[in-house]
Amino acid sequence: MYFLRMKSNMKYSLILALLTTVLLFTACKQKPTIVVESKVNSPWTYDNPMEFSFEVSDTTNFNDMILSLNHSSTFSYQNIYVKINTTFPSNEITEDIISLNISDGKGSFLGNCSGKKCQIDLLLQERFRFDQIGQYTISINQNGRDKELEGIFGAELKIYQVQNQPQK
Repeated sequence: MYFLRMKSNMKYSLILALLTTVLLFTACKQKPTIVVESKVNSPWTYDNPMEFSFEVSDTTNFNDMILSLNHSSTFSYQNIYVKINTTFPSNEITEDIISLNISDGKGSFLGNCSGKKCQIDLLLQERFRFDQIGQYTISINQNGRDKELEGIFGAELKIYQVQNQPQK
């Protein structure tokens, strides 16, 4: 499984925000086929990963993978670097490091905030197929420059089935 690589370039941040908005607009009409929650103890440290385990029985349909990240309204970073390890049913493990943009760089969060809590839906992978039936585990470790990251509460990993139409 390969995750979208994000660059700190503002152009890519705007494209990601647009893709996420379009995806969420269409995804709101359907329910996810898989939802797994993981909470973290604050502060989020290098050795305290969010883990999401789930069973896959369909390798024919296309899917979108969304991470609904819960954070404090006082979170002090524009983005979070994370290391994502995916363990496949065959026990093969892949590792990717990506940046999750949660702010527009001007102090406004890209997600929805209510009181002291915010939530942002981040597109991790778009229009992919699982290539194996069985148990998957996705582990997300914070990989920032600070050993302890205050203000992250946890997340939900959501898998949405998308239509099998060819990409244009």
